[in-house]
Amino acid sequence: MAISEQAPMARHNSASENGSLSRKLSTASSLGSMEESYYLQASLDSSDGFSEKRNIGEATLSPLYMKSMTPSAFESALRQKEGELASYMSRLSSMEAIRDSLAEELVKMTEQCEKLKAEAATLPGIRAELEALRRR
Repeated sequence: MAISEQAPMARHNSASENGSLSRKLSTASSLGSMEESYYLQASLDSSDGFSEKRNIGEATLSPLYMKSMTPSAFESALRQKEGELASYMSRLSSMEAIRDSLAEELVKMTEQCEKLKAEAATLPGIRAELEALRRR
C-alpha cells in the first residue's frame, strides 16, 4: 500500500514542477511582452509629440507659401507621410500581436488557476484521509 501511495505523489510532484516551469516561462514571456509594449508606447508618445509640434507649424503656413511649394516638395511631404503611415501600421500590427499573445496567456493562466483551485479544494479531504490512515 505504501508503494501505490508513493507513485501518485511522484507524479504529482513532477506535475507541480512542470507547472512551476511553465509559470516561469509564461512570466518571462509576459515580462518580455510588457517591456516591448512599454517601449512601443514610449516611441508612440515621442513621435506623437513631434507630430503635434510639426502639425502646429504646418497649420500656421500661409496660403502664399503653400502656393510657392514645388511639386517635388509635395512629393517629398507625401513620401514622408506614407513613411509615417507605414510606421504606424507596423506599430499597430506589433501591438495587435502583443495583445493576442497576452490574451492567450490570460486564457492559459485562468485555466491553470481553475485547476489549482480544484486541487486546493481536494486538499482538506486528502488531509483527513491521511490523518485517518495515521490513526490506524
